[in-house]
Amino acid sequence: MFIGRENMSVAGGLGIGIPGELRTYEKAYKLFGGGVTWKELFEPTIQLCREGFRI
Repeated sequence: MFIGRENMSVAGGLGIGIPGELRTYEKAYKLFGGGVTWKELFEPTIQLCREGFRI
């Protein structure tokens, strides 16, 4: 993703790896399952993103 500019992946808005990440999660889910729904897997994380948490 950052060939020749690896330091760009460390800090700032470009320091995330979203392209393809969800697709990879989907493939792993289809291969290994786990007996839970896709919603059950992501709902807690979505809630944290929306509401945050106390430190």
